[in-house]
Amino acid sequence: MRAKVLNINYKDFFTKYILGLTKILCFISILFTVSCCKPSSKRHSAKIKSSFEVKNVNQKKTHKMGDIRFSNIILFVKDIEVSTDFYTNILKQEIEEDMGKGLSFKSGFGLWELENDDIILNKIGENKILKTRNPDFLIVFNMDGIDNIAITLKNSNIELLHDVHEESWGQKTIRFYDPDNHLIEVGETMQSVTKRLHQKGMTLIEISNKTNLDITVIEEYLNE
Repeated sequence: MRAKVLNINYKDFFTKYILGLTKILCFISILFTVSCCKPSSKRHSAKIKSSFEVKNVNQKKTHKMGDIRFSNIILFVKDIEVSTDFYTNILKQEIEEDMGKGLSFKSGFGLWELENDDIILNKIGENKILKTRNPDFLIVFNMDGIDNIAITLKNSNIELLHDVHEESWGQKTIRFYDPDNHLIEVGETMQSVTKRLHQKGMTLIEISNKTNLDITVIEEYLNE
């Protein structure tokens, strides 16, 4: 019996083999590149934050002539030394710039003792500027816990509007007057509020209903 002879084109066979092998190697290379370059969520967040910070820096450097930019809020005071002592020693605010009769704090507000030749004083009048107990606005500070500041205020004979009080949304606050009768509030940070309520046994939904915070925000606060 005569054996059947296979007619194989070895040139075409090796060409197809090499092309197939090349495609496989390219696919493996792509998978390896994607796997190595894919950032973790933390690295990705850090990268976004870094880009945002760089963008902000560049924006600060590229202000155009005529742009109006917020600077700070100024409180008119009778005695700059008395008020400076109150805000630095009682409320622990750090001075950013001191100009004698006026200064600014790093937290974004300042004090100004008007003198007799100041145009503001002459135009409005001292009695209208340095009002007594007219709470047109509230100056608010936050801290992790307010028990210590409450003790400090009482020991320093600072006049209180009210003692530590829990608001309907769960935040503890204390309100009092500075030396020029500006109304001040010190309240818990909402992260402190969230943790305190959770330690009391409240569920995330209950905390959300009370504070009006989103559950995802509450979870972030509790995990920090």
